[in-house]
Amino acid sequence: MSMPLLAINNLEELTAGASDGPQGLRKVELPGTGFDHSLVKFKPHGCCEVLGYQLASRIGISVIPAVPIWCPHAFARVDGEVEEGRIGLAIQYLDTFEHVTRKQAALRAPEIVAASLVLCLLDRYEWGQFAATKFGLVFYDLERLFPAFRSGRVDGETWRDVADDVSKAAAGYKRIAASFVREVLDEATELGLTEWFRSAVADAATISSEEFINIFDLKPHPLATQIRKIAAYVCVMQFGRAARLLCI
Repeated sequence: MSMPLLAINNLEELTAGASDGPQGLRKVELPGTGFDHSLVKFKPHGCCEVLGYQLASRIGISVIPAVPIWCPHAFARVDGEVEEGRIGLAIQYLDTFEHVTRKQAALRAPEIVAASLVLCLLDRYEWGQFAATKFGLVFYDLERLFPAFRSGRVDGETWRDVADDVSKAAAGYKRIAASFVREVLDEATELGLTEWFRSAVADAATISSEEFINIFDLKPHPLATQIRKIAAYVCVMQFGRAARLLCI
């Protein structure tokens, strides 16, 4: 999913009269996506989900087709203002979407679930979920990956202020991230996926910081370079920790 962010500034107009889709998201016709209908996720930490989708594609995890979006200018919504620079996703609406538990998914596709646990090494809380779709088994709800990056700028702030918040989020994440690794290792054992997981971690641990930087693409956002560098650092740190614990 490496493509420039699609600019959106009229979401209220686009969603006026739109029907409700899964998870309370609005089903809209969004020009520029190539989808008949999209589900728009435009949350304050949506930047994290975009990075998650980009990384999932690299390490062999199926996700729903999606286009990264952002708002170059602030605009009002019924539930509050969307600040300048917020990043989100326009996800292809699917008629068939059936939630699948992680245990059920592990029985169907152990290699994919093991790879998804590699992503969970980056998750702050409440791991992503699986669903059965026309594209097969997909992993979704990835906005909790990485530090809680805030990409939007409100009135009275400079981009330097937002950049400082991004750095603080990364510093806080570093202090607690080690505990995530043990939780994921325990889950892999519980699911009977230890060897699959070892293989997936070994592959992820060989990806260099430079390659991760190339995987993550947030252009033309003002903080694209800073966020992608931190995201790359986090990946190298977490996957390295997991590899050491697994004696890889």
